[in-house]
Amino acid sequence: MENQNADTCRISIYAHDANGILSRILQLFSKSRFAINYIQVFKTEDENLQLIMVDASFPNEMMPLMLNRIEKIIEVERAIPHTFERKKQLLALYTVPTHFCETALYIILKNRGVQVSATTENALVLQLVGEEEEIEEVRRLLSETVNTGFHKSMWPDLTGLPLFSQELHDRTRSQPFTNCRKAKQ
Repeated sequence: MENQNADTCRISIYAHDANGILSRILQLFSKSRFAINYIQVFKTEDENLQLIMVDASFPNEMMPLMLNRIEKIIEVERAIPHTFERKKQLLALYTVPTHFCETALYIILKNRGVQVSATTENALVLQLVGEEEEIEEVRRLLSETVNTGFHKSMWPDLTGLPLFSQELHDRTRSQPFTNCRKAKQ
């Protein structure tokens, strides 16, 4: 099947053997000629069960067929479809100098939902979950005011877990931010 009129669709898959399941999921989508845009594995409260989140491009009408194939052919615990409004939630991470928290713009951005997710001696990592336009507006405001780094990725809305960039560095490029807990040590 061709990707004509493809929509971005997300499916949450609960499975016991994530390593074996991942290759089978990739094969299933490849055979259907549907592109996978994003795939990530999360731990759940049940240590034997893992959540695999798949974001793929295929027509919404094909969702029941894909769910059936995933549950029957791959034999997972369950597969849950997610319907989206046209605007997706994204995660944006911005690095700014530590003195930025003393500015009026910081207070304005904090009121708009921007949060500090990590700190180092030289920089802060600000985090915002929002729509594309909002993320770009904050990026524009920051770049006009301070030297900033920027990273944007998908936001896994079901789990509520943020994705931290392995590539985001402070403004001196000396210390990478890997996640909030490590950066705060």
